Amino acid sequence: MMDTTRRQFLRYAGALSVGALASSVTVQRPASANEQSLRRATGVVFTRENGARRPLEKVLVSNGREVVRTDRDGRYELSVSDDAFVFVIKPSGWRTECDADGVPKYYYHHRPAGAPNEQLQYKGVAPTGALPESIDFELMPQEEPRRFRVMISADAQPYTGEQLEWYARDTVPDMIGEQAHFGLALGDNVGDNLDLLEPLKQANGVTGVPWYYVFGNHDLNFLSLDDRNSRCTFERIFGPSWYAFEYSDVHFIVLNTVRWNGFMGWATDGRPIRNNYAGHLSGPQLEFVKNYLAHVPESRRVVVCSHIPLISVLSGPRHEVPQSTELFTMLARYRWSNSFSGHTHMNDHLFAGPDEGFARDDGELHHHWIVGTSSGSWYRGPDDEVGIPFATMRDGIPNGYGIAEFEGTDYRVRFQASRRPSDYRMLIHGPDSFNPERDLSATIVANVFDGNEKCEVRMRVKGQGEWQRMRQAPQRDPAYLRLHAFDRANPVPNRVRLLGARSASHMWAANLPADLKPGHHLVEVEAVDMFGEKMKGHKLVWVR
Repeated sequence: MMDTTRRQFLRYAGALSVGALASSVTVQRPASANEQSLRRATGVVFTRENGARRPLEKVLVSNGREVVRTDRDGRYELSVSDDAFVFVIKPSGWRTECDADGVPKYYYHHRPAGAPNEQLQYKGVAPTGALPESIDFELMPQEEPRRFRVMISADAQPYTGEQLEWYARDTVPDMIGEQAHFGLALGDNVGDNLDLLEPLKQANGVTGVPWYYVFGNHDLNFLSLDDRNSRCTFERIFGPSWYAFEYSDVHFIVLNTVRWNGFMGWATDGRPIRNNYAGHLSGPQLEFVKNYLAHVPESRRVVVCSHIPLISVLSGPRHEVPQSTELFTMLARYRWSNSFSGHTHMNDHLFAGPDEGFARDDGELHHHWIVGTSSGSWYRGPDDEVGIPFATMRDGIPNGYGIAEFEGTDYRVRFQASRRPSDYRMLIHGPDSFNPERDLSATIVANVFDGNEKCEVRMRVKGQGEWQRMRQAPQRDPAYLRLHAFDRANPVPNRVRLLGARSASHMWAANLPADLKPGHHLVEVEAVDMFGEKMKGHKLVWVR
């Protein structure tokens, strides 16, 4: 006899719904039986001038593997299977229509039989019917400045409506004020509860800009028996899980780095087992990247967006993507490339080189940014003064979001802590007071949020001598250790406790001078990041 919890997980058995088509995508009468057997999709990419359709030449269209250009009549032709997306790759200077929440509608999903007739917890895609005779895409011109800004939300990951409210109160208001040109949501958009995908989309839509979504391991249907159908709910709402688009001089490639190995049974808490996934880049995706890059000039910047990192600070099949080497090999011919991911709930800047497949004659490395998460430590920990969990990440950095700025082939990125000023970019730790005669040394530790091997960090006691260089000293953040201890001693009812601290590479240390005179002294820390941007922090120390 199935218990009540498991019955709830199967409440949507057989109740699948149709994925809405974009109003900018039009279809005409179904193809004949003979045409359908060929499984060839064709259509026109066009714009409107004075109410009339004008075909657009040399626009890229894809089926997720092949990438073709439209001819002088705006027409394209692609092969399709009975479960395929046909999508236009938005060119620079153009846009597709968006839905009410800013999700671009640039695709047509061809799935004649719909999602499989299996017991999925969440709604998938209903049968779409015969392949249309013509799948047309409308583009509208738009100004795209050479210098533009992107906001990045990684792992918003609400498991409940209350947690979604925290995200909406904590992070979304700050993003509204960023004046970004569009947003990137780097997967784990929700925490297993796919009923929250639509409300999450609506919360992001309040920012008033387009949002491009990445598929994450907490966005899948855990009752799916295979990888393909684990994505059907995400696809119904957001479209394909891999695609590309262009903005100004930059080419963005969105990839799905999650492979679901199939439903394995039920966990002890009555929910489906959720860890049967691995980091993976499928063959069709790598083929798509190869075919798309064949159309991308080497003078442009290429940005890859994924959920599970291409390279990681964590080991194990759920945190690494073995096929990244093939991807880096393709990217290595581009002088300007970088990538973004989420997943680890830490903020790390890593660099791929020859060992990872990114081998260049000039010795340049590929910058991969694992963006700190909007949910921080999964909304864990004690509440702050407005009733939102501190949720500090295990590397000691507050929850927040990323900002990326592009200008031509140049770029810079930074992490922005939610509800903090824009110059809040480091934490300074050390003794509040010490006695030089009793304490042989006192150490100042700086947690530089966007610190990495390319940063320079220095310290001085104001009015007490020259700057001294701090040494990079990976360690656990002292403030997080205290927060973790407090959370263990004072657990919040009905809330999961904070995880243990992790050693972070973005930590620097230096000893205070031993000859400080009694009194209060201001310790100043200055860091210069990999883009030459200066960050400052300070701490007051009392010598007794």
